[in-house]
Amino acid sequence: MHLLYQAYDCEKMDEEGRVLLPGHPAEPGMRRLQPGEKIQVELADGTLLCTTVVKTQFFNFADQAASRVRAKPGFYCAIEVPSDFDVPGVELGAKVYADDLPTNVA
Repeated sequence: MHLLYQAYDCEKMDEEGRVLLPGHPAEPGMRRLQPGEKIQVELADGTLLCTTVVKTQFFNFADQAASRVRAKPGFYCAIEVPSDFDVPGVELGAKVYADDLPTNVA
């Protein structure tokens, strides 16, 4: 498993799912997770949950929004998970893991 990022929010974005914010820093040529791929989310208490990627989304966080999700201002790629992924404690910090995959396309 490969640690992608630490999430501090899980916001409902649409009927399809919830987004784990802030996401990992977006970089040119990076490989994005595809719908249906599996990820694991480790809550602050050590609970490990498995879920599925619905899609990924790019976000641009300005100063105020970035501080709310404990990130630096900039562009991020966040993962949307199914709408029934509504677990308490994400705001305490949840580690988002994916299979060991290269982050950049060769």
